[in-house]
Amino acid sequence: MKVSIRATASRLGAAALAAVTAATALAVFPGNAAHADSVNRWATASDYGRGYLFLEVLSSSTADLANVIAYPSNSGSANQYWSDHHISNGYYYLVNNNSGKVLDRWDSHTGPGSDGGCSTPMQYRWVNESQQYWRFDDEYSNYYGRWFNMWVNRAGCSGDAYQATLGVNFATAANNGLWTTQFHMDRCVYGDNYGIYHRCYWRRNGEQ
Repeated sequence: MKVSIRATASRLGAAALAAVTAATALAVFPGNAAHADSVNRWATASDYGRGYLFLEVLSSSTADLANVIAYPSNSGSANQYWSDHHISNGYYYLVNNNSGKVLDRWDSHTGPGSDGGCSTPMQYRWVNESQQYWRFDDEYSNYYGRWFNMWVNRAGCSGDAYQATLGVNFATAANNGLWTTQFHMDRCVYGDNYGIYHRCYWRRNGEQ
């Protein structure tokens, strides 16, 4: 049975919530790299004048709600490696290899990278809900003349399901990184018209 951690958080005491969280995680979450379909680093399409950036958790945090950013390459850091676990129908959940937490987004959480009312992408403990499901899409860029990868969130932004795409915000995060954000799918697929074609695109392990 699926347990909604967030829906019950306000009604449970700390001890009870911890017990439910632990039971849920043990029941449905094989959250280590050994169980992953693949383990990858995800690089930005553009170098933004500071070298290609890689998806990671801000300050290597292991806490729930810690922001996910794009940061200069550090291949020796587990914080830049994500275990991709296939669920079904092209959807995955992505586990940060440093924290063991899952790539997430949540409308009621705001931050410096938020865009159009969507939350800044963050990490959160596994709760097996649609805001933690990401569809892996391939998208061809006429500007770059090559294929890129996109991650599309199943819950969407502000109730617009299947339309929130993981992207890069131009706002500077800590130590020369950039905040991540979410863009509507149309702005990414037809991005040449919006001037953000490169901000939705990711390269597996920094491949050229």
